[in-house]
Amino acid sequence: MKYLKKLKLKFIELLSAELSIHKIALSFAIGIVLGTIPFFLGVNIYLSIFFAWRLKLNHVLVQLITNVVYPLQLLLFIPFIKYGTLLLSNDEIYFSTSYILALFKENTLGAIVVLGAWNIYGLLLWIITSLISIPVLYIISKTLIKKLKFIPQPINSFR
Repeated sequence: MKYLKKLKLKFIELLSAELSIHKIALSFAIGIVLGTIPFFLGVNIYLSIFFAWRLKLNHVLVQLITNVVYPLQLLLFIPFIKYGTLLLSNDEIYFSTSYILALFKENTLGAIVVLGAWNIYGLLLWIITSLISIPVLYIISKTLIKKLKFIPQPINSFR
């Protein structure tokens, strides 16, 4: 038991190594937002690596948060596409399996184009909501970090 507690403390030290409260809160905000991107194929992983590198954040922490909120990506995928298409396009959108199968039977390339357009509208809505949610999540994360008195300590050694 003592070993697990010590391992947990070392893991927390590793996550917060040489980071300010600002960078930890920003890592949480970026990780949460990138974890909900309405696009598959590992795009969120590549984006989280890029933003962690570009903003000089903790790569491990951003990846951890991105993967922890991954179920939200599955939950928000269809709403992003549905409302993105409704807000940003004149197209009517039908989310029924029979409609999508009929699209593919009628014209496979046309179906791919339609589904791709829907996905782009979902991504555009995600970008718009990200511009609002990153600052809000940053403020919430920073407040929680201060309230929980989670002050980062640099790693001294791995004894």
